[in-house]
Amino acid sequence: MPVSFSHSRKFKNRKLERLYQKYVLRLNQGRTATLLAIFLVLLTLLVALHYAGGRRTLTTGVGCGVLFLSFAGFQLMVERKFFNQRWLAVLSYLVLLKMLIIQTIYMFESYPIGPSTGVWLVVFLVYCSYILLPIWMLGSFLGGTLICTVQLLTVILSSQTSITSIWRELTANLLIFFGCHLAGIFTHFSTEVTQRQAFLETRQCIESRLQSQRENEQQERLLLSVLPRHVAMEMKADIAGKPRDANSQFHKIYIQRHENVSILFADICGFTVLSSQCNADELVRLLNELFGRFDRLAEENNCLRIKLLGDCYYCVSGLPDPRPDHAQCCVEMGLDMIEAIKLVRDVTGVDGLDMRVGIHSGRVHCGVLGLRKWQYDVWSNDVTVGSNMEQSGSPGRIHVSGTTLSCLNGEYEVIESDGGKTNKYLLENHIKTYFVTSGSRRDPMPRRQLSQRRTNSKNRASFRNRMRGDGDSNGPGTGRSGGAAIRNKLGLTELSEKEVVKNPEDDIHDYLSKAIDARSLDRLRTEHCKKLTLTFRDPKAEKKYSGTRDKRFRSYAIGATLLGFVVSGLHLLLTLSESYRYVGAYLTGLLFLPFILIYISAEKWMCLPKPIRRVSAVVWNNRLVGQTVALFMVAVIFFLSSLGWTSDEFGGVMSATSGLNCNASQLIPTTTTKSVIIFDLDKRFYSPVRGSDSRCINLDRYSRPIYIFLCVLLAMLSCSVFNLLNTTVKFCTVAGIMLITVIGLFVSPMGNALDVRDAAVDYCAK
Repeated sequence: MPVSFSHSRKFKNRKLERLYQKYVLRLNQGRTATLLAIFLVLLTLLVALHYAGGRRTLTTGVGCGVLFLSFAGFQLMVERKFFNQRWLAVLSYLVLLKMLIIQTIYMFESYPIGPSTGVWLVVFLVYCSYILLPIWMLGSFLGGTLICTVQLLTVILSSQTSITSIWRELTANLLIFFGCHLAGIFTHFSTEVTQRQAFLETRQCIESRLQSQRENEQQERLLLSVLPRHVAMEMKADIAGKPRDANSQFHKIYIQRHENVSILFADICGFTVLSSQCNADELVRLLNELFGRFDRLAEENNCLRIKLLGDCYYCVSGLPDPRPDHAQCCVEMGLDMIEAIKLVRDVTGVDGLDMRVGIHSGRVHCGVLGLRKWQYDVWSNDVTVGSNMEQSGSPGRIHVSGTTLSCLNGEYEVIESDGGKTNKYLLENHIKTYFVTSGSRRDPMPRRQLSQRRTNSKNRASFRNRMRGDGDSNGPGTGRSGGAAIRNKLGLTELSEKEVVKNPEDDIHDYLSKAIDARSLDRLRTEHCKKLTLTFRDPKAEKKYSGTRDKRFRSYAIGATLLGFVVSGLHLLLTLSESYRYVGAYLTGLLFLPFILIYISAEKWMCLPKPIRRVSAVVWNNRLVGQTVALFMVAVIFFLSSLGWTSDEFGGVMSATSGLNCNASQLIPTTTTKSVIIFDLDKRFYSPVRGSDSRCINLDRYSRPIYIFLCVLLAMLSCSVFNLLNTTVKFCTVAGIMLITVIGLFVSPMGNALDVRDAAVDYCAK
């Protein structure tokens, strides 16, 4: 199914796009509800930390309270049934606006404001806007850019030093924001493509299922055109339940005996005259449509057509299900056929065109015969009697036997006929015969309509000329249009007009829409997938899925490589004075990432030797190998983010405080200690040395250790770029990175450097 790249990825078919939005509505509602719950917890923590620090700002409490209530209201509305995709989009943009307000409140309520103030919140809000808000990627990008701009402008406007003195920190912020946008874009894009691909696969599955159903229905209709339903279903069940070779399945004989049925034979009188006035094509077309009307009349009168014998129509009432009124059904069928043929006679102008109908009641044996071709038929002496009843009848009259008359229960007026005397077979079997003269239990309206058509058909031109259009009162016409006019007057076109063929695409969309409304897809997901790990419950299905090819693996690797370069750029920017110590480590890590990217892309480079391309194909074709490569790339990025943990800058902070014989928690009471700490930090990192009057003014520059954690945060985001990693693997990977980082706080100088910074910040905040 073609897609376009406007508004992320959007289907060109509008109906399909609307159906997709309906398909993902439930998923988007769940994501939005999760985000709102996270914000409720976040606001609670921010307010608690704000007032726990001894502040009593009323504006912050009121603002956070209003945001809390609005998010709680959104939480109650988001999963309601009336909440459609349009309302969800409006709510998402309102949430994006409130995210901007949260960032603004946090920045203005923080003191002292440094370059790293609120950066972690920017990363969190921007990334959430990409992965949890059901809006276009462009909307997430613009909203995230505004949030980043608020942080940068607040730092610049609140700084009491020149911009040139903190340019490296501001540049580092830009790199972090760029890396966050990068991770969000790659995650959003791959997630949306995966969702759309899953939707198309679901649609294709439904399409295959409906196509199979249509083919089965067509085969069933074809079978029912040869055999009655009760026999066809029995034979179909036997063939499906007991597979056998093509020849042996015809050897089973399906024979049934039925008591108390009525047999009707009807022959077209004047058929020879009719055939002389039209060619073979016109005659066959008329007979086909006329017998089609007879089939519909047979269905209305509860009769089962057995076969066509030239211009003879042969049907039975009372099988497969017994009916006490089988004789009445056959008489009504005969009356309708006579009325229909009268209309044909009046329209075509063929004199002597009529129906001769014979009916007899009794018992029959019915079944299927044939080894190569199936033929359904009925046999008995009563069938032979019915055939002779038709032969000895009169045109335009219904000829019934005495047995049939006894089944009519006096509902019809009859007169005795001499058919039993003129027909040898009837005479030998002493069968009395009668003609039905009047009486009907049917609503006369349909027959009145046929009579009205006969009255309106006054043009007596020959059938050949009328089929050619010469008898048209409006002027000459083509044979096709003239034949259509004849069939319209006969009422034969009603059969084909009622059979409107529906577009298969509409059937698929309707079926999928009903499945979405019934949430059957959610039930299937619950039945076949584990809720937490999102893996298949069936090990075979999980193994098969693990062997599928992920076509977007190269885009994952590109995103991870770019994040690796961002992390390296951050470290080089912040440790410019001693970056020479990490050149080897940076080059080693940075060479690994492009090498892996080239290794992944080598499969499509036909200029490379086949062995290299085969090795590259293993990553694409084996999901386990691909996951291993992805984890290795994440490990390389985490390695690059942890290089600054042993920086001499942190060691300088420790040497500055070692002569004081105290730790960071003991530095708070005295101003002198604070002065030494701030002075030594300033002396270590910057020049010229500032005096004690500028200690707190320049405190916003002592935030280098914070950026180490922000680099680790980017390493965590690189894990989310790889969609081929399942939830369990991602959770374990992120948990491992967090554990190593926490351990690094205790074994590296970075932990003490953070303690010193916090003590200085607390002092200057008072």
